[in-house]
Amino acid sequence: MYDPPPFRIVDGRLVGPLRWFLAYLRYYRTCKDTHAARIADIASFDLVVSDEDLALSALCLDHGVPMVLVTDVLEIGFSRGLLKKAFAKVLQRSYRKLLGRCPLVLVPEDGQDRGSLHFIGPIVRPFSGERQTIRESLGWSRPTILVCGGGTASGTFLMERAMATFEALERPDLHMAVVAGPGVSLASPAPGIEVHAFVRALQDWILAADVVVTLAGRTTIDEARAAGTPFVAIPIRDHFEQEQTARRYGFSFADLRRLSELLETKLSEPRRPIPVKGAERAVDAIIRFLERRRPGRPRSAGAPGASTAR
Repeated sequence: MYDPPPFRIVDGRLVGPLRWFLAYLRYYRTCKDTHAARIADIASFDLVVSDEDLALSALCLDHGVPMVLVTDVLEIGFSRGLLKKAFAKVLQRSYRKLLGRCPLVLVPEDGQDRGSLHFIGPIVRPFSGERQTIRESLGWSRPTILVCGGGTASGTFLMERAMATFEALERPDLHMAVVAGPGVSLASPAPGIEVHAFVRALQDWILAADVVVTLAGRTTIDEARAAGTPFVAIPIRDHFEQEQTARRYGFSFADLRRLSELLETKLSEPRRPIPVKGAERAVDAIIRFLERRRPGRPRSAGAPGASTAR
């Protein structure tokens, strides 16, 4: 069911963002109709936790089904164009109204709570072991640059630029691992570069790496921060959310042209892991939310059944 319209990326730039938004609205309506057909099943749960499934969230609110929304998207917009920005204002009003209707919105980033928005900090997958142990299991003995393309062809421009930059560095003391995504085709790798379509525990690879090069998506960045691994985050040009995220950490699309310089700098940067407790805070917030709804039920009895959707 979850098959959102793909981005069209040309030379690292999002082409036709307005058309993409219109296609997404059609997709949203299709998802809402699909969920509506099974509303009786959905309503049987004590709680629905929606991970950015806006169609399901709206349907639950319409039918009085208890729900919690998890999202780090608080603003919708376009980077350029007066018409696009005017359209974005209309979308933002509707989106803000949806957020305002949600009894609890968990935002996996740092911030100050306001209204129904509860900022819990980053949610990251736990690492399976110590860094050196993971490196040994991967067979990594040299300093390693890990390149993450986001799992789709959208990151092809970044992965190919990173591979070309690595080859131009002529540093046999370094090693590069590229996680391209299933079905993504890349140019033949130069010596010292390994390419993988998919890995099961990317967070472990992020911990094991010495530098991460990634699109400016929140998940990979947060896992790099939790691991203390220096990173370079390049946004898709004209992708509003990615450009916002990249700016937060001092990066922009223009940094693609100085990737070699950034890699040299990041390779000498010390590791500074940050503590993350987003998952624990999310669980605690959900339990407290359920207890407020059912005050007679003691915490020791455990939380009622819940459904999660993405």
